[in-house]
Amino acid sequence: MAKKSEVAFIALITIVVLFAALSLPGFFKYFYQQGAGHAFGEIMDSENPPWNSMTKLERKPYQIRSFAKGRECALFMTLGQHIPMYLFILITVGLLNPFIKSRFRVFLRYSFWVVWILGIVFLAIGSGYWGQALQLPAALLPATMIYTIVAIVCGVVLGVGKFVQKNLNNEIRK
Repeated sequence: MAKKSEVAFIALITIVVLFAALSLPGFFKYFYQQGAGHAFGEIMDSENPPWNSMTKLERKPYQIRSFAKGRECALFMTLGQHIPMYLFILITVGLLNPFIKSRFRVFLRYSFWVVWILGIVFLAIGSGYWGQALQLPAALLPATMIYTIVAIVCGVVLGVGKFVQKNLNNEIRK
């Protein structure tokens, strides 16, 4: 029979996965709308077509281009922001779980940094689709700062969690 703490970790992971899956469509839609809107505004500013005098057929290519940019923005921002955030939470929960094997713990430690690097790259690419946002080379610094803060927060949670676990284990032994 599973211990209560094992069941609690499984329940926590299940809740995180469900929340990530349920919130993904909303985040994707939001990033899509923002990316398409900014792309449409940039197209209108750069090409300055006579929008009011155009027919629906003449407007279609502009709309298609802005919708495509919106999909790209949504993809990169979801891969750079939404998915890594929940992966960080799952990795942190996994590292706090005292019942996992040491090999898997090593895998989680390495995967934390892989998620960190991939999140930075995708966030930097995705932020280039936002109106006045920085393009790729310049966007790496803000994305790195964001993910460094996330890594620090996860590290603090791990430190506090390990401290609490150690104190609980000492209390149980006494």
